[in-house]
Amino acid sequence: MSRVEDNILSLAFEAAQLEQYKDENSFYGIDIRFTSYDSAGIEKSSGAAGSLYGNQKTEEYMLLDGAVFVSRSDGAEILSESLRWNGKNEQLVSGSGEQVIIRRETSSGDGDSADGGSFLEMTGYGFAASGITLEYEFGHTISGMFVSGAVE
Repeated sequence: MSRVEDNILSLAFEAAQLEQYKDENSFYGIDIRFTSYDSAGIEKSSGAAGSLYGNQKTEEYMLLDGAVFVSRSDGAEILSESLRWNGKNEQLVSGSGEQVIIRRETSSGDGDSADGGSFLEMTGYGFAASGITLEYEFGHTISGMFVSGAVE
């Protein structure tokens, strides 16, 4: 399934199974993958989850059963058991008691320190991010590590 705006692909969506509920303007998908694109057709973000519940009217979407969200612009990958996206205020949040891992590449390479890439990984609870300000925070204590790649 795809969404096209002004003759440019804005969203590509795949699901092993998809149920749409017309009266509620909502849908439920199993084993989902999606990719969103900016107005120039360049990949902006992607994600996957074991299941997804979405309501197009309220613009609320819940990635469930192992959620992965990747932001291409800053090289960040967000992993959690579940994540909730509110399209109206562009907020991505986890449950306050759910562990969230953020991995971010900080230099060239594929994030594997053995090939010269460096990355930062943070783990915490109570995650919230704004798609407007591009800022995020954790509501509880976090831990993390920085892995620096080999220099030749």
